[in-house]
Amino acid sequence: SRVALARMDQQPYMFLDRNLDEAAFRHFAPLLAACQRYACHSGCRFRSGTFDGVPRHGCDASESTTEVRPARCRDSGPELAAKIQAAPAVDEFAARLRTG
Repeated sequence: SRVALARMDQQPYMFLDRNLDEAAFRHFAPLLAACQRYACHSGCRFRSGTFDGVPRHGCDASESTTEVRPARCRDSGPELAAKIQAAPAVDEFAARLRTG
């Protein structure tokens, strides 16, 4: 069922500092780069359920709206858009860590 829609064409969240230090953790730099916008919204806090209910692979970022699951119904539009943007990189790095 349709619970919340995230507008993918919203103006990007602007920030001056890059909260996550990509240079200090070069092996994780692509993950950190993908998560910068979300880090601004969360105060650099990532919890185990942060990306639950966020659309994964197959989500077309060019679409003007994206359907999400009930777990994300309280996320603000810009925060949810940042999660949707970061989700593929999060999944990729999680898979890499699981395989060793």
